[in-house]
Amino acid sequence: MLPTSLLFAGIPLVAFFGGAIGPTQIIVQVDFFGTRNLGAIRGLLQPAQATIMALSPMMTALLFDFQGSYTLAFTVIATMSMCGAIIRWLIRRPSLPTSKAAQLSAERS
Repeated sequence: MLPTSLLFAGIPLVAFFGGAIGPTQIIVQVDFFGTRNLGAIRGLLQPAQATIMALSPMMTALLFDFQGSYTLAFTVIATMSMCGAIIRWLIRRPSLPTSKAAQLSAERS
């Protein structure tokens, strides 16, 4: 069982960093793909993200029911978060055409 002081120390951290997720996602998407197709990109990603966010508490509850503790659920969540961070660190920004001529040339090939 976690000490109450650790719980109270963690709540502000989760609140602070959790609130930064939405704007950070949009900034990264714009940085990678530009603003021209931002609506289409968000339209593809948002339903998947909303589904995962809706199912996560239920999956966590099921893991608790089977295991009797949250250890496995939080381990899975932490592992997935670390994998996401590593993937984000390894991924490189795609090269975007710099001019209309370059864009047309890329479309022809």
